Amino acid sequence: MRLRYLLCMVLLSLLLLPQTLFAQTSSFPISSPNWFFSPYNWTVPGALNVTAVFPNEIVTNQPGAYFTLSFTGSKQVAVNIDTLNMPAVGNTTSIVVQWRIDNTLYPAHTLLLSDTQLVLAPDLTFGTHTVQFWMVSSDYHQNRWAKSAALVNGFQGPAQSLRITGLALGQGGSLAPTTGLRPRRILFYGDSITEGAGITPGDDASQTYATVCAQVFNAEYGVVAHPGQGWAENIAPTSGVPDFGAAFNQYYDQAPRFPLTGGTPIPDYVVINMGTNDSIYGMDPAVVTKYAVACLLQIRGNLPGSQIFLVVPFGGFQAQALQSACTQYLQMNPTDTKVHLINLGATAQAGLMGQVVGGSAQSFDGIHPNLAMHRALGYQLAAAMQTALGSNDVNGDGKSDLILQNITSNQIADWFQNNTTVLNGALIPSIPDSNYQIVGTGDFNGDGRMDYVFQNRLTNQVAIWYMNGTNIQGGSLVALIPVLGYKVVAVGDFNGDGKPDLVFQSQLTNQIAFWFMDGTNLIGGASLPQVPGAGYQVVGVGDFDRDGKTDLLFQDAVSGKLVLWFMNGTQYASGIGASAPPPAGYRVEAIADFDGDGRPDVALRDSNGNIVLWHFDGAKVYYTESLSTRLDTAFRIAGPR
Repeated sequence: MRLRYLLCMVLLSLLLLPQTLFAQTSSFPISSPNWFFSPYNWTVPGALNVTAVFPNEIVTNQPGAYFTLSFTGSKQVAVNIDTLNMPAVGNTTSIVVQWRIDNTLYPAHTLLLSDTQLVLAPDLTFGTHTVQFWMVSSDYHQNRWAKSAALVNGFQGPAQSLRITGLALGQGGSLAPTTGLRPRRILFYGDSITEGAGITPGDDASQTYATVCAQVFNAEYGVVAHPGQGWAENIAPTSGVPDFGAAFNQYYDQAPRFPLTGGTPIPDYVVINMGTNDSIYGMDPAVVTKYAVACLLQIRGNLPGSQIFLVVPFGGFQAQALQSACTQYLQMNPTDTKVHLINLGATAQAGLMGQVVGGSAQSFDGIHPNLAMHRALGYQLAAAMQTALGSNDVNGDGKSDLILQNITSNQIADWFQNNTTVLNGALIPSIPDSNYQIVGTGDFNGDGRMDYVFQNRLTNQVAIWYMNGTNIQGGSLVALIPVLGYKVVAVGDFNGDGKPDLVFQSQLTNQIAFWFMDGTNLIGGASLPQVPGAGYQVVGVGDFDRDGKTDLLFQDAVSGKLVLWFMNGTQYASGIGASAPPPAGYRVEAIADFDGDGRPDVALRDSNGNIVLWHFDGAKVYYTESLSTRLDTAFRIAGPR
């Protein structure tokens, strides 16, 4: 009887122990080179506090932060977590995490104080496995910012933070090289929208527009977002986080984010989506403009090479204030071509323009997008950013490329460019029907890849090929056939929804018309009352005056002179001739940002296949250069345009 009692007590004691991996493990510190942490939202407090008990622990207070790694030689994997001083009710904290191992997404898990060794998988098959781990959400009413009054286990940062101290594998397990990391980097700044508040029945920062946008740009990304935060105020003071201007350059109080350390690269792109809370709080737009200009100056000082996108909040809040901020900044820094204003307009605003009792189809409260809306906004934002950059990248290296089509056989080829250098090329395996010619390029299915627009020269039918680099993913006809005589002459976003539209010009009257597209679906249209002079043909589009709107470039068929029409959507705003005429015999055949300076460049070709790039600043041609390779005269440049 006594033996049975003792056995029961042993079993009970084992059940009460915190979940641990097993007796013998292989341990790996967070400094292991094969362990990748999302950029810009993790910090190592040991570097700031040499007395830390865990000098190698890594800390984040940002939902949306993630890590990824691969391991081999173990059937088990666990994450070691420092849970001391985490705010909790009983054993339960308010930090929610989730992980994926290979193709299996595990349920979200609310951290317990006893999760000092959080088992991610107890019994995998032997082999190489990949782990992705996210901090999904946390309670923003808890302290995310201020340091604790005294050291707690050597850590003096905010209590509401996730602190990882290492990885545990079964004995003999080891980390494997992490493959598949995306080459680019994006830093997203925002508020509770960027943090994924209300995206599902709960909050989830791992499925927001930022995630989608980063996928389109082939980038690893860091989310830095605080609920209640605005340019000039924070209306959620219990988190301790100050306004954006005081917080953007710190992980938390007295923990500087810049200059970047530990080999973290400067972000290729910085996206600032801020202003909703300023409107809710009733902040004077002039104050928002002032703070936004100051922040842009500071961010540019810390990140001199990054493309910066100032995004009008999806609900349209503070749009005029942010337009003014961008204008003032560019007036102060006229040579900075890497600051862009993004306003997604009416399509993004639907259902997000203010508090609605019972919510809307796009939001549970009329402000915070739901999951479906976040995905749509991510694609719209990515498309608008690509338009602002003028990037038409086929091979995923971040550089604009040229699309070629054989005049006789209709064979399509791509030249992969590095400005004026042709790195290499590729043929598209499929050849279109002999009557179909490429007339434009754009991302019509929202996957971040440049697609091809064709028009049948006999029937006027328009078709689109969906591309993944040089591979055809599918195709579709546009249901409505244009009126005879109207030819597609360019592709660009003219109604501000972040999606490419078609520009037509009548070969009989010179009249210009627009088809507003949602993929291959025609959703509206407009025509310009102004008609260009005889002989002037649209040869491409681009944002030449850097106001966030797509402009039209014309070339006279006889003289070769170039004229720009600066547009406000489909409304003519003003026009001006280019500062110089092209050399005799050169025709515009493509427009894109070939040198990566954020301004549209124009590719011109003569009948011998010589190609020159004209680099524009507004209507001014500020320098020209020739391509290193001459084009075979059997081919024409078909895009981008």
